[in-house]
Amino acid sequence: MKIFKKYFLLFTLALSFGFLSGCYENEVDNIEICDGSKFKVSYSAFIFGNITEYTYYISAPSGKKTFDESVTLKYRIESTPNSNTTLEIPAGTKSPVQFHSYQSINGNRPVDITIATEECPQETKKAEEDIINENENPDCPDQISLQIQSCEDIINLRWTSNLENTTELSIYGQNLTITNEGGVTLNKSEIDLTDSEPSLSTTDICLYTIEKTCSGTSGSLTISETIEGGQELNIKVTDADLNMDESVVETVSVQVVSAQGEKETVALTETSINSNEFSGSLSTILGAESGTNNDNVLTIENGMSITVTYQDEKDGNEEAVSLEKTVIASGAVAPKNYSVIYAGTTYYLESDSYLVFNIDEPYSVYFSIDNGQNSFFLTLEIYHQGTQLTSGTYTVAGQNQGVNAETSGVNVGDDPNNYKAFTGGSVKVTTQEDGYLLEMNLEEGNNTLVGSYFVKTEGQ
Repeated sequence: MKIFKKYFLLFTLALSFGFLSGCYENEVDNIEICDGSKFKVSYSAFIFGNITEYTYYISAPSGKKTFDESVTLKYRIESTPNSNTTLEIPAGTKSPVQFHSYQSINGNRPVDITIATEECPQETKKAEEDIINENENPDCPDQISLQIQSCEDIINLRWTSNLENTTELSIYGQNLTITNEGGVTLNKSEIDLTDSEPSLSTTDICLYTIEKTCSGTSGSLTISETIEGGQELNIKVTDADLNMDESVVETVSVQVVSAQGEKETVALTETSINSNEFSGSLSTILGAESGTNNDNVLTIENGMSITVTYQDEKDGNEEAVSLEKTVIASGAVAPKNYSVIYAGTTYYLESDSYLVFNIDEPYSVYFSIDNGQNSFFLTLEIYHQGTQLTSGTYTVAGQNQGVNAETSGVNVGDDPNNYKAFTGGSVKVTTQEDGYLLEMNLEEGNNTLVGSYFVKTEGQ
């Protein structure tokens, strides 16, 4: 606290010569709001000879270490017109919070203290006569109250005064014109941090300062440096602001978006109680087209960008910022020539991942096709007249010229028990010089399988 620093030498001398009268703390009152919560208002007093420094605090209800909900504190300075001050205390702020400080030689106490919360928006006023009256509080016709809030990268200066004319305030190498009410934000990289003692161009004005620090902390976001389709995308957020309860493991959500526009929300879990670190992962599959949003699986392929976003609601400068990290997928490129949609999901088929068997009496061709990853299999047996399969449309369960329902079906995953036989639909076959183009519109119970695939027979 600046006032304490200013009088540190005086404090030392007072100890040596017996001028230090004492140091004590007094409770002003417990201010009760509509839900029964009571906020203790107190002050501490340091006595240096004939100078007393008073610092006022507000404490969270029930002796809690942090404020469970956001609190709006309002007050004014006794005998100072236009000195209304509002302090917003965000939820999660450590208790107690300093809200006013002054010296008996140049300041006045806070009065008309009111407290409001989201649940109790009606301000509760503390009767002025109930606030303890310090004896040493001389009149000062011209006063300036300066609030100095130090954050991670910036310093916020806010002031109120009862001056009829402007005056100049010098601090951090800056000359500021003081009006009745105003403020300025200074970047720490652009000011002289060693010049932290405020001074006025006019000597007959009473100046007292209130020092604060930003309650927020800047979070960090890290993700996997490399990723391929089929691997997990690992995500970690570190942010002390998220550790609202030191006794339990908590969670936070991040947003993941692919270049194709697919969106996934990923819940990260605190690595341990009171660790401030939150981690989680997202599964991926190989594919060229956008998958289904928020199905806990992201479809990616080589060259596709994946962006993870964490919304830091209050960073070290008490500002809301978005943290983003992007990784470019490597590994395989998903086959784009042939695909089928089965039960609402797109499966890409490897162009050379199939087997063909010709069967006599009755004549048929048996196709076994998969996606090259042992996770999707498709079988078709098509009966035909004559020794060669000819172009035409072949229906499921056709008589000696159709798709055999007993040997034609689909299997998702590597478990053969997942095999489902086709129950209806058809396959259009177009014979070409080097193979067959299969255009499928098949039924499996309430599901459909639609897509095309080319089976090359020349040179096989």
